[in-house]
Amino acid sequence: MYSQIASSLKATHLALNAPIQDDNIRSPFITPLCGDFGPLVPGIPGEKDFEEAFWVQAVQNGIKQTWAPRYTMFSRGNITEKARILNFPDVKDQEVADLFVGIGYFAFSYLKAGAKRVWGWDLNAWSVEGLRRGAELNGWRCAVNPESMADARVVVYNEDNARAVEVLKMNNVKMKHVNLGLLPSSECAWGIATKILHEEGGWIHVHGNCKDTEIDGWIKDVENGFRILFGKSWMVDCQEKFRVKEYSPAVGHWVLDLYCSRILK
Repeated sequence: MYSQIASSLKATHLALNAPIQDDNIRSPFITPLCGDFGPLVPGIPGEKDFEEAFWVQAVQNGIKQTWAPRYTMFSRGNITEKARILNFPDVKDQEVADLFVGIGYFAFSYLKAGAKRVWGWDLNAWSVEGLRRGAELNGWRCAVNPESMADARVVVYNEDNARAVEVLKMNNVKMKHVNLGLLPSSECAWGIATKILHEEGGWIHVHGNCKDTEIDGWIKDVENGFRILFGKSWMVDCQEKFRVKEYSPAVGHWVLDLYCSRILK
């Protein structure tokens, strides 16, 4: 029956989807119904596991992305935020940090918009492999856990972002854009974002889930939270709020564009 359904949809694979798991890498949970999704890998994957896995591709805004649906989530609804990034006015030739980079959901949009380099962190080895493959599909060199940056447009670390401050300091770079794309809240990385932002100021893009009726209050809470972290010598101003998509009834996936700069005396 499932084979006939897949055939009628002109699909090769069919699976039952379920909510994202409540773990630290936001793992997907699917039940394969038709087609070979590759062997189930219970632990840390290796090169052989990557080769045997089932990978899919999507093209959004002319950008190619790839992922293994058994192990990595993908939301087509994020296309609106990806398109918005392409039109940011001051990305060209700048350094960008994506502290929850995934398969390059938003990182690739920064690169297409002309960013000099994107620095990313992610705990999920499957996501990092998807990012590496996706960068290759788009013609961008990707360095994974590198000792040397060389000509890489994407530098990604398969680890917690706790070392981001140390790594970026060691490479003598400061960010003009910091992307915090974790749901339901990215607050765990707010402090890191303030420490890696360029000393002349820049943008912090804060993703989060918020009831639509409470968005004004959330904006104030986020602004105040960053003002405390930066200290009295910095200004924090939410210059744009954007509803990416519906997360659940009456709850939106929102992004706040915070412009942060030193107060001139």
